[in-house]
Amino acid sequence: MNIHRLKKDLQHTDTRSTVQDRHILKMKEFAPVRNSLRSKEVQLRQCQELREVLEEGDPEIAATEERISKLSKDIASLTEDSREINYFLKASPYLCPSVTPSSVETDESSTGAGLDGFLERTGSVSKGNTYTQYMENCFSVFYNQGDDPRDSLMVCRDCNVELVYNQKDSELACIECGKCQFYQNHEVTGEFRDDVHILSPFAYKRMTHLKEYLSQIQAKETTDIPEDIISTIQKEIRKERITNVNLITPRRVRGYLKKLHLNKFYDHVNSIIVRITGTSALKLSGELECTFIEMFQQIQSPFERHCPPERKNFLSYSYTLHKMCLIIGQERLCEYFPLLKSREKNYAQDCIWRKICEELGWPFHPSV
Repeated sequence: MNIHRLKKDLQHTDTRSTVQDRHILKMKEFAPVRNSLRSKEVQLRQCQELREVLEEGDPEIAATEERISKLSKDIASLTEDSREINYFLKASPYLCPSVTPSSVETDESSTGAGLDGFLERTGSVSKGNTYTQYMENCFSVFYNQGDDPRDSLMVCRDCNVELVYNQKDSELACIECGKCQFYQNHEVTGEFRDDVHILSPFAYKRMTHLKEYLSQIQAKETTDIPEDIISTIQKEIRKERITNVNLITPRRVRGYLKKLHLNKFYDHVNSIIVRITGTSALKLSGELECTFIEMFQQIQSPFERHCPPERKNFLSYSYTLHKMCLIIGQERLCEYFPLLKSREKNYAQDCIWRKICEELGWPFHPSV
C-alpha cells in the first residue's frame, strides 16, 4: 500500500477582469442595501397596520410607535444613500459606450486577384484604455502603464499639487486636502533583507473561519463527536433532573464542557445538542448565507482602516453576524448569534462597527 500522498495538481486561474465583471461585483455590493430597504418597508407597513387596529390605551401602542419611528429613520437613511446613483453616473459611459469609426482603425489593401491576391488588415481596439479609465473614474484605482505623463508626476485634480506616494499602503495622498487614492505601481519592486519584517493583515483566512462558524451553528460540520463525550454530558443533564429539551441550551452545554475540561468541543455545542435532544438545528437558506458572505467581504477593507493599532484580532464572528441580521431585517436570527457578555468589549467593537457602517452606508445598531 502506498502511504505517500499524491501531490495535487496546480490550478491556474485567470485573474484578468473586464468592465462588465467589475460592474457585476459592484452591483452585488449594493444588493444588501436594497434588500434591507425592501425588508424594512414591509416591516413598516405591517407596524402601521397594527397601529391602526390597536385601541387607545393598549400597552402595545408605545412599543409599536417606537418601532415605526425607528424603521422610518432607517428607511430614510437607506433612501438618502446616493452611492449607487453616483456610481451609475460615473460608470454609464463605460457600460454603454458608443461605437465610432475612430475607436477601431482598419487598413485594407489588395495587391492582386486570384490566388496571389491577399487582404491585409491592421486594427486596434481600445478596451484596455476603457477599462483603465473606468477603474480610475469609478474606483479611483490608477495603473502605471509607462506611457501616461501622470506616472512620473501624479497631481491632485482638486488642488493641482503633486501627490505623495505611500509605498507601504499603495496610496497617493494630497498634502493639501488629504484625499487618498489607491495607486498600483508595477515598476517598483520590493527588496528583501534580513531586517525586513512582513506583517500580513490577513494572516489567517477569515472567510474560511466564517464559513466554518456558519456550519457549526447549523450543526453541519463533519467533526465526529465521540460517544463517550455524549454519554458524559447526558449524565450531567440527569444530575440536574432536566427533562425539558428547551432548557438544553448552548450556554448550558458549554458549561458542562468547561466543567469536564473538554474545551476543545466548544465549537461543536450545536452538534452535541442535536445528538442529545434529537431536535433540528438552525437552517439558513443558501441565499441568506451568500448575503452574509458578501457583506463579510465588504467589511474587510473598512475594518483594516478603522481598526485601532493595538487591536490584532478581527471582530467576534457572533457579534458581526448579529449586526448583519439587524441590517438585513433578520432580527429573528439574532438569538443564535449572541453578543459578548462584557459590556466593555461590546462597546469597543461598536466603536469599530459604527465607522464601518458609516463608510458602507449601512444603518448602525448600538449594543450598549
